[in-house]
Amino acid sequence: MKFVELIVEGYGEQLEIDLQDLLAAAKGRNISEIPTGQLVMQLQGMGHNVNGNSIMTILNGNPYVQTATPELVNLTSDDEAAISGAPDAAEQNRERVAQLAQNTADSSIGNDLV
Repeated sequence: MKFVELIVEGYGEQLEIDLQDLLAAAKGRNISEIPTGQLVMQLQGMGHNVNGNSIMTILNGNPYVQTATPELVNLTSDDEAAISGAPDAAEQNRERVAQLAQNTADSSIGNDLV
């Protein structure tokens, strides 16, 4: 595998992870709609070169997303996840938010100790 392919593959994975983190945080706060532009700005702030159209494939394949357009992302409700037979979405959201908080705390502590 070429070095460029490794970078691009890793970039795509990181983009999906960062987007998943943003969606999980929104669901953890009981947010049901997110303007796509807001997601794009947050991802750009993380160093990703994206726009509303470029993240549609990732959004439409995400279990937290009910519908996604270049203007608006509608998140699934916990009721919809339960009906679809998905694992307890509310519990997954709580665990994900707790993990994100722990990761943030750990990175902050690490920076203070250096």
